[in-house]
Amino acid sequence: MDYISHKAWELQILMILQIHQILMILMIHQILKILMIHQILMILMIHQILMILQILKILMIHQILMILMIH
Repeated sequence: MDYISHKAWELQILMILQIHQILMILMIHQILKILMIHQILMILMIHQILMILQILKILMIHQILMILMIH
């Protein structure tokens, strides 16, 4: 293998490594995006559950008051 073909081979390896690195970064970015969306969904879910609990509490109190009023 002469010098020029050796250098060309080195360049090709460097290019492949660079592309690999870019793909890795994109993959990590994708994973982070998915995790972020998951976190937002979790927060929304918790918020919704808390809201439902609040409504149920109000309804329960209302019911208790109604029962007390009837008695």
